[in-house]
Amino acid sequence: MSSNIKITEKANFIQHHLPGLDDGSYVIGVQNVMSGTSADPANSGYNITAEEGTTTAVAYKFAVTGPRYKLDPAVVHSVFPPEAAMGDFHTVIPHIVLTQKTLPWQRTPGSEVIRGKMTVSNGKTSYYDADVPSWLAVLLLNEDDYPSSVQVAFKDAIQSGTVADLQGSTYGTGDLSSLSPLNISSAKPLAVGESEEDHCQLIQIPTAVFNFIAPSYQDLAMMANVRQVDVTNKPSDTISKVPIESATYTDPTTSVPDPTDMGTYSIVLGNRLPAPGKKHLAVLVSLEGMAKYLPDYPIAADQKTISTDIVLLPVLRQWTFVSLPETNYSFDGILENLNKQPGTGPQLKFYPSATVSDVDASNALNLGYVPLNHLTRVGKQTASWYRSPLAPVAVGTTVVEPTSSDQMQIYHPDKLLQLDPNTGIFNVTYAAAWQLGQLLALQDKSFSTLLYQKKQDLLHKLIDLIDEKKNLGSIDGVMSTLSTIYSSFITDASEQQNS
Repeated sequence: MSSNIKITEKANFIQHHLPGLDDGSYVIGVQNVMSGTSADPANSGYNITAEEGTTTAVAYKFAVTGPRYKLDPAVVHSVFPPEAAMGDFHTVIPHIVLTQKTLPWQRTPGSEVIRGKMTVSNGKTSYYDADVPSWLAVLLLNEDDYPSSVQVAFKDAIQSGTVADLQGSTYGTGDLSSLSPLNISSAKPLAVGESEEDHCQLIQIPTAVFNFIAPSYQDLAMMANVRQVDVTNKPSDTISKVPIESATYTDPTTSVPDPTDMGTYSIVLGNRLPAPGKKHLAVLVSLEGMAKYLPDYPIAADQKTISTDIVLLPVLRQWTFVSLPETNYSFDGILENLNKQPGTGPQLKFYPSATVSDVDASNALNLGYVPLNHLTRVGKQTASWYRSPLAPVAVGTTVVEPTSSDQMQIYHPDKLLQLDPNTGIFNVTYAAAWQLGQLLALQDKSFSTLLYQKKQDLLHKLIDLIDEKKNLGSIDGVMSTLSTIYSSFITDASEQQNS
């Protein structure tokens, strides 16, 4: 494969993308007023007096609708950490990527109209686009947030319900929500097309926890943004319905339109780091109508405290993940132990069992290997050797024995797992590199398209051979023919990727 690879992609980060009109109901009043001079003898009957010129006003009502209590799954492009993932996530902020660029600003957490302004040095006042708070927020919860002293268990925090449940006390006496009687003065009534019987997901959060994890009103202005990224080599965007904006800007030096396909996403961020060793529940919730209960609410006279035990919020998307415990095999832990005396640093954990001498461990470290956490496919926690491409010694280029056509045919990363006989630990260096190479290749639109076409051609050829029953004779003949076709496919795909 060619080593002269240059990957250049573009990304634009945008403060926000405000809709033309917020979701809600509107009224337009229309009235015609016709006026004229007094009657003209020369044109009698053609002039209209002012008293006769006022018409009856007509009101036109219309509504702008959008998601409020539930969200179409197609709008969610991705979440991070991924659904049901297990990993070292204690240093990452959970977030969700949406395919609707205006969604975080289609509603507001309060009734305030946000507009910033500044005064320039010459005394003139000019306006700029101020940060606008999002009505959506990603909240992160774990089982420690639901102690036995509260009336809700962690596993029962999310319940299926209806919009009517936000208006009553289905889940507790006087639960606070955006539509509850305790908060009705700040909540918007049900919009056009909405019904109390509409189904939705609801989360019950203990008030003490909500006060601790809820973003401040000022934070909401920084917890959502818009991102445009180059999707030219991302074949999945058609499936995920990402809006594509092609040739949207120009090279200022040549004035030539840029043909780059830019996928536009809105991103809503969380404000809490995962706790190590815990299972977490991440929820995209609506904070519409809840502004006065958030910290740093700008109108002090209207700010309120929550008097109920439970806060009830609509959930538009939920997912779970596990943040593994911190260990000495984290990047920080390895660096901190580099200068320690032998025997005081990270102790390797082996599966199923092994013993490693200081000499063997020292030899491996001198070759550039480090022990890293390895969660096996059967759920066993162990450690494996890993080395980056920046090796301190010369390494060979032959990983597995080549075939007769001088190709290393590797169809699965497990083929590249190597067992260190001295330590009894697997070396996952090449298996990890193979997996990374596969993911990079599949991100290349030309390669992934060729791969799909070749697979289809392979399937059609096999069907034709079976239908025609030519020169097959036995199962060995079938497998031999299939192997020949597949080898040809691999060769073509490899040549295409190298080019």
